Amino acid sequence: MQFYFNKPQRSIGVSGIVFDILAASRRVAMACAWFTDMDIAQAIVQSKAHDKIVVLSQADLKRGDSRACNLLMDNAKDGSAFELEVIGSNDFKEGIMHNKFIVADNVVWTGSYNFTYQARKNYETLIRIEGEAAADIFYGEINDLTCECALWDGSSQFAVSNGAFRCVHCERIKPISELGSGDNSCPSCKSCLSGGARYANP
Repeated sequence: MQFYFNKPQRSIGVSGIVFDILAASRRVAMACAWFTDMDIAQAIVQSKAHDKIVVLSQADLKRGDSRACNLLMDNAKDGSAFELEVIGSNDFKEGIMHNKFIVADNVVWTGSYNFTYQARKNYETLIRIEGEAAADIFYGEINDLTCECALWDGSSQFAVSNGAFRCVHCERIKPISELGSGDNSCPSCKSCLSGGARYANP
């Protein structure tokens, strides 16, 4: 493991992250709460890795002012070789996606550092972990997040995913233990059912 401490006016920069992304041949994945760093965005687009997955925060996209996010979304729409997912609340009333990590083959970059230009001016921590076991764990979380996106996708927002569901009535995400009735397309929580809501097939 390598540890880096970013400080105002003494930024560690992102050249190491960009190098690892461009050197990857098997997989590149990123989950990032706030993302504005064009150097990293361009590296992901240019990467020749076989599998590329990006998970962005709905709350971040709501701002609509990130060229880096737009670059990734435009390339994903154009059918490039990477998957892009959006997850979480856009109003902070429910959980936002607050991760910040990048996987590049068997290397993980993570810490307090959001991949933004502002982070370069902050007191931040970055950790570089090299090893297949750690990278597999973080890559597994990326795959879990892509499944979790079903809870936030407007076309399938009530789908059961990773032991949780979104109630058709209150639209809150609840653990499966709170499932009162329903199926994968229209579940209801116990609170809503006890309050008089009735389950009906769609």
